[in-house]
Amino acid sequence: MLTQIGCRTPKPTITGQEGLGEGSIVQTTTGDIISMGWFPYPSSSGGDQFYAFLWDGESESWGWCYNRLTEPFYDRSWQVEVVGPISSNIGSGEWASLVISNFWHQSSNRGGQISVDGLNYYYFEFPDKNANLDVETVDLKFD
Repeated sequence: MLTQIGCRTPKPTITGQEGLGEGSIVQTTTGDIISMGWFPYPSSSGGDQFYAFLWDGESESWGWCYNRLTEPFYDRSWQVEVVGPISSNIGSGEWASLVISNFWHQSSNRGGQISVDGLNYYYFEFPDKNANLDVETVDLKFD
């Protein structure tokens, strides 16, 4: 079985093995559900697999895509919605999904993955955590 149409990386996958392993799940402010699963173990579908899952609240249907990423090891990952609207060179939407590997985040200056459709993720880098970065102040008091 191949991932659905519209995925950046089509991959033959054995039905029922998508998303085994660790992962995260978040409900967006629009009612959609964004989720990811990382399956690190060797299997007939391969090892070190990152799958994205999306419950589209409007169509009331699930979608999923395999994402072959430039960095492996999504041990104890975390995921968060970035409230939009979002407009970027990778697409536009009402929200974005941000996935960070707790392992890479804690052990090195590796970045994370971001998606504006909940299914196709793109790598981004963090600034050097040892750099002398400017301090930014944000006023969170809204009228």
